Amino acid sequence: MPPRARGKRGAAATSTASSASGKRKTTKLAKELKLSSEEEGEIREAFDMFVNDQEELDAIKTGDVRKAMLALGFDSSREELEEILDTLDPEKEGIVMWDTFARLCALKMKYRDEQAELRNAYYLFTNGTEGPITIFDLKRIAKELKENVTDEQLEDMLMEASGGMTVSFEDFEGVMKRAGVI
Repeated sequence: MPPRARGKRGAAATSTASSASGKRKTTKLAKELKLSSEEEGEIREAFDMFVNDQEELDAIKTGDVRKAMLALGFDSSREELEEILDTLDPEKEGIVMWDTFARLCALKMKYRDEQAELRNAYYLFTNGTEGPITIFDLKRIAKELKENVTDEQLEDMLMEASGGMTVSFEDFEGVMKRAGVI
């Protein structure tokens, strides 16, 4: 399928342009990707920094994908970037279309948000420290929740989570994945 013509810069961007109230309109793509209009606008702004108006395509060069992602705060290893480019430009045409780029960034934003939530939950267990979670942390939480839990039960929880008597962030993340929380 050939790339859509974009018209002169901004024709595609008008779908996220500000309305009279100053708020961005949520586009069909944003709704599909479960992005707020602000998140879509942020992605669009990073993408538009690299659009060539002369091309009249809503696309950027594959060589600019990393720069656009960095503008959004997403850094990637060389290997990850190669995988991303293989996904975004499987035909090796040298361009990445807006909707494809937006889909990638929506996934990255969701993952970033999940990681932040996970880190915040971990800090609740560790009382705001970098961890690890110890039996003393679990005792404190049990007391706060007015749960009657024995030391043996708490030790069993730690052993199940990590195989030891402390739970690192990575162990915590594994527990949350196994529990289906993330």
